[in-house]
Amino acid sequence: MTEEQIAFLKSYEFLRLGQSISHQNWTAAGMCAQKMHRQAMNLELKDFERLFRNLKMAVARKEKKPALDIMAQIIARRVAMLNRISEE
Repeated sequence: MTEEQIAFLKSYEFLRLGQSISHQNWTAAGMCAQKMHRQAMNLELKDFERLFRNLKMAVARKEKKPALDIMAQIIARRVAMLNRISEE
């Protein structure tokens, strides 16, 4: 895994996105999800591309529960990847 990918996984953007969704700040959540989706594509993190695409759709429809469910999947995948990195 590259340094850029590790930096992305450790970034605070995940926290900002989750807070924006929890507070139903849909504009900020949409912009953050778009930015993170673009970063995941550029860094070739295939695990996140589909999840961020689905998250963007839930945010566009202003559906809090589905957005939080997808966010939980993203966080679980992120934690698993960071644990794998720390074990190496």
